[in-house]
Amino acid sequence: MLVVDMKTVMVFSQRAESLGLYSNNRLLINIIAEHIHSDIYLTKYQQQYPDANALINTLHESGNDMVQDEKHLSDSKNR
Repeated sequence: MLVVDMKTVMVFSQRAESLGLYSNNRLLINIIAEHIHSDIYLTKYQQQYPDANALINTLHESGNDMVQDEKHLSDSKNR
């Protein structure tokens, strides 16, 4: 995810087949910028409290491949 000067946004997947989006839509720019900020805050939280589990067991978490990839990486670090 990348927001450039709050004017354009690019979002790409990191799956086997890459999908992407480029837009100058103001709503999408604000949503992605907020998402990036939330990721930064969550990363800082996880660095301060490495044993804390931030997952809340939503349908999104259980059905999203990227969330599951992160969960598997986290589980293997804790072994």
